[in-house]
Amino acid sequence: MLGSGLGVQVQRQLLPTVAVHRPANSRPVDPEAYELYLKGRYAFNQRSRESLQQSVDYFKQALAKQPDYAAAYAGLADAYNLTAFYGFDPTLETWSQAKIASNKALQLDDSLAAAHAALAYTEFTSQEDWATAEKEFRRALELDDNYVPAHQWFALYLAATGRMDESLNQTRYAQKLDPLSAAVRNRRCLHVLLRS
Repeated sequence: MLGSGLGVQVQRQLLPTVAVHRPANSRPVDPEAYELYLKGRYAFNQRSRESLQQSVDYFKQALAKQPDYAAAYAGLADAYNLTAFYGFDPTLETWSQAKIASNKALQLDDSLAAAHAALAYTEFTSQEDWATAEKEFRRALELDDNYVPAHQWFALYLAATGRMDESLNQTRYAQKLDPLSAAVRNRRCLHVLLRS
């Protein structure tokens, strides 16, 4: 127990005020829409047929609350992309829905890395336009180098184009950013298998 006779002094140092940069086109987010968006991202990260459908439902609910919510459109694009990629939609219509959603997100907020990554993933996995895919992946990473899915999906793209060293570097960086991500761990295991 510290007594007053010990002469303990506490010094504090205040950090300088940091200005938070918000893009000029960023809009306030409705708290209920944001909560639905977070639920959508949680369901999306489960990566099952049911959870991807659930994530679509959550993102649509968020957009019903706030129709100009760019991040919810990007999330919707991601859910549609993986639904098609995992073969949960035999018609593959979800790829066109993903492209519509990612373009809408970009129309609302061109500075949103998730929207650029979603469009890149659509262009790559649907084999529409790989040159655009690479350009969009690079733009996503330029906007937010900490956005794990952009690194993860760019790694997949690079592997598909035969650039295995670059792909592995992207996967390693994604794993460094999110060491607990099962999706990133699975991608790293795939690299090991491909190299053996």
